[in-house]
Amino acid sequence: DLANMFSLQLSYNQLTGTIPPELGNLTSLTHLYLDYNQLSGAVPETLGNLAKLVALDLTSTEVCWPSDFSPVVCEGGSWEIIYRGPCTICSSP
Repeated sequence: DLANMFSLQLSYNQLTGTIPPELGNLTSLTHLYLDYNQLSGAVPETLGNLAKLVALDLTSTEVCWPSDFSPVVCEGGSWEIIYRGPCTICSSP
C-alpha cells in the first residue's frame, strides 16, 4: 500500500521531466530523495501535502519553486525539513 510509504529513494535513476504532482498523495512520506536526476520545471505545489516530510533532496536537478512556495522551503519557513537543492524561483509564464 503506497499510502503507508514513508521513504522514497529515487536518486541516480536518470529520471527526466518534471516531478509528478501525484507524489503529494503519499502523505506518509518522511523522506523523499530525487537527487542526481535530470528533473526540471516547477516543484509541484502538491508536495505541500507532505506534512510529515523531514528530508527532501533535489541536489543536482534543474527544478524551480513557485514564487509563493519557495520561501517555505528555501528561507526557513513553516516546513521544518532538511532540504538540499536549488532555490530558484520559477519565471512567470
